[in-house]
Amino acid sequence: MVTGAVFVDLSAAYDTVNHRRLLSKILETTRDTRLTELIESMLENRHFFVELGGKKSRWRRLRNGLPQGSVLAPLLFNIYTNDQPKSVDTRRFIYADDLGIGAQATDFKTVEDRLSNALAELTPYYEENHLRANPSKTQVCAFHLRNREAKRQLKPAKSRLKSRKSFLKSVPPLGTPSISSERVTRWEERLDNLPSATTMELKASEALPPGADTNYAVWKCLNRIRSGVGRAKATLAKWGYLNDGDVVCDCGIEPQTMQHLLICPLLEQPCTTSDLAEFNEKGQKCVQLWLNHI
Repeated sequence: MVTGAVFVDLSAAYDTVNHRRLLSKILETTRDTRLTELIESMLENRHFFVELGGKKSRWRRLRNGLPQGSVLAPLLFNIYTNDQPKSVDTRRFIYADDLGIGAQATDFKTVEDRLSNALAELTPYYEENHLRANPSKTQVCAFHLRNREAKRQLKPAKSRLKSRKSFLKSVPPLGTPSISSERVTRWEERLDNLPSATTMELKASEALPPGADTNYAVWKCLNRIRSGVGRAKATLAKWGYLNDGDVVCDCGIEPQTMQHLLICPLLEQPCTTSDLAEFNEKGQKCVQLWLNHI
């Protein structure tokens, strides 16, 4: 599965709240005229001036915005934006001026289309409510386990949300030489601190390990055996999918654990973690044996 997310940030969000629309939404939400009038009295007759270089401007009346630092400001802003449109096949996560839109599908194109539709529906809403997206802080990200497409970026249709610049900014992959070498160094340090029994014999590298050029089913099975986390019978019993009496391997000798897969008598020759890391002939035969089981 591929999960895509757009994190929308609003420019000067609290300062752009229209008082008339806010009071209308509060009344519609609470059906309490006295509460609405109380909040109106808190927002009205607020004035400000600007001081710069020892000079002051004349007093001006605030006709929009919420009191900065007020404990009610986030709550009032939540009410103000609670009627944001929700697109089909997406999920929203909202707190105050931060909005996350998530979509999930089996392919990147579907996720991109769903996010594009969600953003297109937000455009008229933001214009109607005097809200503006912040291009520099709005990001789109992809979350998945497809190593072959590790650098794939989501590219929803460009949208303009009350800004002269394009609203979307994709999060770039960490591919610069300095960042790449730093990640390798940190990974090597982490491996050095692990017990030898738990260390996979793969050299720290930005490149995919051997076996990456195989089909997805083989690649998936290989990495499950490499990591020691897969659908071995003992594991399935631990997860509650099998009874404890059904964990004996097909060889009939002992419980089928992830470790047993490497030394099972059904193999022509025992396989080691080095064989899996190199994906040599022994490693390939081990994967082929368990391809439809793990």
